[in-house]
Amino acid sequence: MSTQAPISQQNATALSYLRDVNALRGELETAMLAISGNRLPVLEESLWRQQVLCTSLKHLSHSLAGQDLDSPLRIRIREASLALQQLNRSYFFLVQQSSASTDLLFRLCRGYQDAAPSPSLIPASSQTWSCEA
Repeated sequence: MSTQAPISQQNATALSYLRDVNALRGELETAMLAISGNRLPVLEESLWRQQVLCTSLKHLSHSLAGQDLDSPLRIRIREASLALQQLNRSYFFLVQQSSASTDLLFRLCRGYQDAAPSPSLIPASSQTWSCEA
């Protein structure tokens, strides 16, 4: 009877790990949609949840280190982890591309700002355009 408790606790920890890996995948998808839709508040919330999940996964992985898990559960964790890695690569490239686009827009707007005549030379009634990055 004493051998059953560690096994069930080990499986509970492994299932929590699997749940968090899947939740992190969902958060990466949410963040990617927020980036593509220019929804900063959604992205900020998702980043916070990603941080919480990563902290949880770190602690759970330490608990699972050296444990011999059931083969089907180990396979599910491995598959979920591989899917997370693949999605994480796409997320990385999206963030990298978004950063480059933002930098380009910033430089473009900065160029317009530098090329524009001094505001003191333009009548207030004709100052209608602005550029925000």
